[in-house]
Amino acid sequence: MRQADLADLIGAVVRFVFVTWFFYWILDNGAGFAQKILASTQQIGDEAAGTNGLDYGAFAKMGLDVLIQVNSHITLWQPAVASAALLLAILILIALGLVTVNIILVTAETWIVAYAGLIFLGFGAAEWTRDNSVNYYKTMLAYGIKLMVTLLLAGIGLDILRNVQAQAGQGWGTELMPLG
Repeated sequence: MRQADLADLIGAVVRFVFVTWFFYWILDNGAGFAQKILASTQQIGDEAAGTNGLDYGAFAKMGLDVLIQVNSHITLWQPAVASAALLLAILILIALGLVTVNIILVTAETWIVAYAGLIFLGFGAAEWTRDNSVNYYKTMLAYGIKLMVTLLLAGIGLDILRNVQAQAGQGWGTELMPLG
């Protein structure tokens, strides 16, 4: 501020106060913005998949339904078909359990990053750490898109399973083709 006139001094003070106030406002409302970003990307994923809020347990329930229905159709008179059908049903249950765990982990990871990342919003008022604050919202958008894609793929997979079940007729039986 050597040889600075009054206008430069007032300009620097006003800029400092405005930037500090703006980033305080962002810090104060950051959680709400993150929630809105995540809710909107989740809504886009749900609408694109044709689901109305994907139930995380829908995959595990579908896997259990397959296993129970296959188990109820097994007879001892066809041991090769019965064991193959039971093995496929167990593999379907394991795969759908892993899909359920993946959806839960992506959702938990997204919300943990959303709230743990609020710390970086406090760095916005300083000139040299302002990028950390701005990058928080870029990161939230990236995690929101990851959640959206996960929900979209999960919804499509669940719809495919329901269509295969509907085409199987009497539900899941010991026919290896629908199970495969």
